Amino acid sequence: VGEKVMKAGLFDEVVMAVVSRDAKVAKIQGELADRLRVKLEAETEVGKADQLWNRLNNGKRNLVILDDIWKKLNLKEIGIPITDGNKGCKVVLTSRNQHVLIDMDAHKDFPIQVLSEEEAWNLFKKKMGNNVDSHDQLHDIAKAVCRECRGLPVAILAVGAALKGKSMSAWKSSLDKLQKSMLNKIEDIDPKLFTSLRLSYDYLDSTDAKTCFLLCCLFPEDAQVPIEELARHCMARRLLDQNPATLEEARVIVRSVVNTLKTKCLLL
Repeated sequence: VGEKVMKAGLFDEVVMAVVSRDAKVAKIQGELADRLRVKLEAETEVGKADQLWNRLNNGKRNLVILDDIWKKLNLKEIGIPITDGNKGCKVVLTSRNQHVLIDMDAHKDFPIQVLSEEEAWNLFKKKMGNNVDSHDQLHDIAKAVCRECRGLPVAILAVGAALKGKSMSAWKSSLDKLQKSMLNKIEDIDPKLFTSLRLSYDYLDSTDAKTCFLLCCLFPEDAQVPIEELARHCMARRLLDQNPATLEEARVIVRSVVNTLKTKCLLL
């Protein structure tokens, strides 16, 4: 969105911050300041908010994007100048919870719909390879698996990566698991998405890959986890099956495992 409006000349500046579940004001302020190339010299959050307010309230057409919001935010506490008299600064909010947007008095709501059946199938084939169309039996099962992903791109990509190159029995078993899942009681998680991603995890051939994936889940949401830190955790806790003798060996193993998780769409 930011790139498109900049290219169209609708705004002079576009900055974004990922809010995430913790919604720490100082973290949001820091991200915005980095994008604006502003050094926040104030010691308190209030002082930093004043600096950001003055920087954004500069008469230019500014767009602030706050991504992945889980609860109501006070934009003034962050330093985002949203007032009736300010026509220059606009804010785009993204959230998986529509009630958050209502609580924040969003002027317009643009729901992101799931993919149509045709769009979902095209994405699934792109991940799998178009050869699924040439195998009648696989084609029918693949279609059924794709439908179970309910048009969710992250689920389609994760399941496609997990089943690529698998046997017909693996496809049938996976379809059966997706159809029989009963995880509809998990709050805030689409049960189809959860089971789709669980299937991708189950199909990881490497125990080390599963271990590193679970270890990554201990870090804060949207955190950039360094290979070095993962390797040190794995060494200290003796988590790797390959039992590396040195930290350098652990780094090599973890780097390879992280690449595997990325190809399986389990890590970004």
